[in-house]
Amino acid sequence: MRSLSARFLVAFTLIATSAMAAGAAGAAPRYPYRMLISDMLSEKILILEKDGSASWELEQPGWVMDGEQLANGNVLYCWYEPKKAGQSGVREVTPGKQVVFEYKISQECHSVQRLPDGLTLIGDPSNQRLIEVDRQGKIVRELKLQVGDKHVHRVSRQCRKLANGNYLVAQTFDQAVVEYAPDGSIVRRFSHPGMTYGVSRLANGNTLIGTGGGPGPGMGKRAVEMDPQGKIVWSFNPEDFPAETNLDWVLGVQRLPSGNTVIVNFLGHGKDGQGISILEVTPQKRIVWTYREPRIMLLMQLLP
Repeated sequence: MRSLSARFLVAFTLIATSAMAAGAAGAAPRYPYRMLISDMLSEKILILEKDGSASWELEQPGWVMDGEQLANGNVLYCWYEPKKAGQSGVREVTPGKQVVFEYKISQECHSVQRLPDGLTLIGDPSNQRLIEVDRQGKIVRELKLQVGDKHVHRVSRQCRKLANGNYLVAQTFDQAVVEYAPDGSIVRRFSHPGMTYGVSRLANGNTLIGTGGGPGPGMGKRAVEMDPQGKIVWSFNPEDFPAETNLDWVLGVQRLPSGNTVIVNFLGHGKDGQGISILEVTPQKRIVWTYREPRIMLLMQLLP
């Protein structure tokens, strides 16, 4: 009969071999997508793989509010440093972390979008405007916003240029998403209780909006789809979220080709990343998956 130590050695070898084989095969996916995110706690931008590991990260002091990975692999983002005046703007960095484009904003910057013509759309809330700038930083177009509250932190969050040339602007403390024509006139206004943040135009012509940001049921705290007349045709409400969500503010809301909706929940305002940051839900409001790791996400983009 083999000794106890010999049997232990054989067992240990089998376990170690199995673990190495599992590692070689790759870790099991924890999430269905790769993601570009910003984390307010660590002040980093990260690319997360399906197993939850970070394959790329960039330290960016301050709060990275919006951004995207471009087709060339570069990352475009906007940020501001709340404790340092003038530390705000837009950057584009390569996978090697080289800055290839930068535009500075005087106070806060909450929104950025690379347009098909190569210009960059930037929200400039201190001047209550949107600007489109070229690679040399020249302002090519400017759109003045018609806002009720002109405090820099309260003007707007996500701003998106549409295929028809109009602009969607989440006017935060006005509690509305406003669609502007290129000449600055208002095409339509989607009013909703709560501070609007995430906004997108769907293929069916409806508008998807995320709201919340304050205490009490009067602050919205939901994702809503509105038709062109401003009628709510679909919503994901506070009672639809899991109890452990720690719901505060819907920052991002994205409709997938499947018809499902991905919702990003802000876990700041004293929540310190405790709760559910991301969830995907079906049109029937069934929850497909959730992301529960302790991060305070501001930016989230699903990657191929």
